[in-house]
Amino acid sequence: MQLDDVTALGGEPTRNRDLRSRGRQTIARLLRAGQEVVEERGHDQARVDDIVKRAGVSHGTFYLYFKDRDDLLSSLIKLVSRQLVQLGDELPTTPDAASLAGWILRSIEVFDVHAEVLRAARSMCSDEAVSGLVPAIAKALDNIDGASKNTTLVAEMLLCHLERATVRDDIVDADALATVTLRAAAGC
Repeated sequence: MQLDDVTALGGEPTRNRDLRSRGRQTIARLLRAGQEVVEERGHDQARVDDIVKRAGVSHGTFYLYFKDRDDLLSSLIKLVSRQLVQLGDELPTTPDAASLAGWILRSIEVFDVHAEVLRAARSMCSDEAVSGLVPAIAKALDNIDGASKNTTLVAEMLLCHLERATVRDDIVDADALATVTLRAAAGC
């Protein structure tokens, strides 16, 4: 995690504050600790007490940077969103069924790593974590032969399916999902 990027991931108390290097480092430690605790215990069971112990800071320090646990969860959702957007860079320029299936399998691995943060996002009614991937997928689908005007909708549906499957621990048939996605994008 880059310290320059961390300032935007701080919670509500850090808005409109100019943070020094030490403050950015503390936010980074709290985010790392929060992500570890959330992924280990689940977002419902993650407590501020566990996060501050893991980060090696006091409760007072936590509240200098985050209003409460939900504020930290919102920041974790932003962090995961940034990490998931990088998946868009891995998409083939003009996907076929095999390359898209491979990308779907890679996406599932990444989604699994962040499953609890995605569950938190879903429980907080936030699609922010995955929405940044939509333009990249739609752009790739636009390049297939016979692409329809609905590639953004198809991209949203694909991501919704992947996210829900990850959150519910469903098994995904990547080959079938790739084929259906390509057919939908082509308007078949």
